[in-house]
Order: sequence, then C-alpha cells, then structure tokens
Amino acid sequence: MIAFSPLTLKDIYDRVDIMLSQHRTAINLDYGTVVMFINRSVREALVKTLAYKDHAYINRFDVTTGAPAAYAALLAAGIALPANYIKYKRVMLTDGEEGFKEARYVDIREFFTLSDWYGRQSWDMATVENPIFTIWGPQDTTPGTPLIQSFPRIYIAPYTNAVFTNQTGTVPSGFTYYTGTQLSGYMEAYMAPEDLVNAADQLPLPYEFEELIINLTIMRCLAKMESTSLEFYRFQSSDEMSKLRKRYLERTATSKMDLEAFVDVIPENMLQQIESAGQNV
Repeated sequence: MIAFSPLTLKDIYDRVDIMLSQHRTAINLDYGTVVMFINRSVREALVKTLAYKDHAYINRFDVTTGAPAAYAALLAAGIALPANYIKYKRVMLTDGEEGFKEARYVDIREFFTLSDWYGRQSWDMATVENPIFTIWGPQDTTPGTPLIQSFPRIYIAPYTNAVFTNQTGTVPSGFTYYTGTQLSGYMEAYMAPEDLVNAADQLPLPYEFEELIINLTIMRCLAKMESTSLEFYRFQSSDEMSKLRKRYLERTATSKMDLEAFVDVIPENMLQQIESAGQNV
C-alpha cells in the first residue's frame, strides 16, 4: 500500500514561510512565486525518487487505434498521450473477442515492418495474439515544414486496411491484411503529478518525500534571495536523498532475505550423502 502525504499546498507554504522567516532580505517572495517553486520541487523530487518508488507514479488510461483519413496524416493519428506522461509500463490490448494480451513495444520503423501488409514479415507480423505498439512524436504532418509542439502518440497493430489508405486495393497473391475488429485496451504508465493549484490540494507524493520537497523549495527561495544559508539547505537535501537511498537498499536486502527464507535448506548430512553418491558413480 502506498501512503501518500497528507500535506496540502497551504501546509507546505506555511512550513517554508516559517523556515524562511529567519533569512528575510530586502527581496520579497510573493505567494505565487513560492507556489511555483513548490511545484518545481515536486517535479525535481519525482526525477530523483522514481527509481526508489516507481509504483507510486503509475496511472492507467484507455488507448485505441488511430484512424487518419489518409496515409499522409499518419503522424496526426493515434491517441495523444497526456502532457504529464513519462514512460510506459505496459500496454494491454484486445479485439473484444479474445482476452487482453500484453503488447510488445517496437520503434516506428519496426512498427510498419510488422504491421503493413504490403511489406511486413509474415513470420513475425503483428497479430491479435501478439499485438505491438509504438510511440511517436512530436512531428508535423506536412513535409518540409518546421517541427511543431505536440504530444507523443501511441499507435497499435494489427489494424484494418481501412485505417491507412495505403492498404487499399487488390492484395497481392500470398498476402493478407487484417480485417478484424480494431484493437483497444489500456496503458499503464509513469505519470508526473499534476501541479498544486488550490490551497487544499494535497502533495501528490509518498509521505517519505515530504522533507525533500520542503528543502528543495527552501533552496529555490534562498537562491532567489541570494542568501548565505543556501549551502546549509543544499546539504540538508543531499542528506535527505542519502537517507532515501539507504532505506531503498535496506528494503531491497530485506525482500531478498524474505524470498530466500522460503527455500528449503539442505541438511548437512544430506549434502554428505550427495557428495558420496557422486564419488561412487
């Protein structure tokens, strides 16, 4: 079970304000600036702690196959991933008749090699039993134009010949294209927390990271005020990260010992019998 922090945006702001009261300078930090620093600290903490508690950042959302009007519109197709998307964990797909199957990730080049009926490899093509997906973007759809800002998109295979117009017409002898139901399902992915906006918004991180957020925010505030105390809080943040690493290593070692405890230990006399039997062979 993940125990998330009960601290609200107001709680964090109050704690930061109290700790900064002894470092006041002529530079005044307004409420909006401190909130901005808090949200930046949350994102920094995510990057630093993802390896220690990645399951705390996993969310699930639905995905489906895109259906552009023409092949040239390929890059405008698919399902746009959320702006706070970091990385996929797994994608589960179904055609509505079979159960869910975990899709294999491939790059954009391999995606068309395995899914386009005109050029795919028959021995390794995408099927309902072995679906594939890729993530591609951002990219403008018009050749020769500059890149534009857009969100990455997910593409799923197999798809019907109606999805991309390059798969229409008479199929060459020995080739087939998928004519079944379009695949759909869900993606489980690492997602960055949403920004804290309202005073009652709760810190979207596990409670172990509360002090890290406080210290990172204070560091940003002190850097703004050009305070000589910045080095102290930089040390505090570094020390907090060291504690988190130590806890992670301790939990990893404990989990390993717990798993080994389930393995039956071979008595010493049995080991001697095994060695004797090996010598007699």
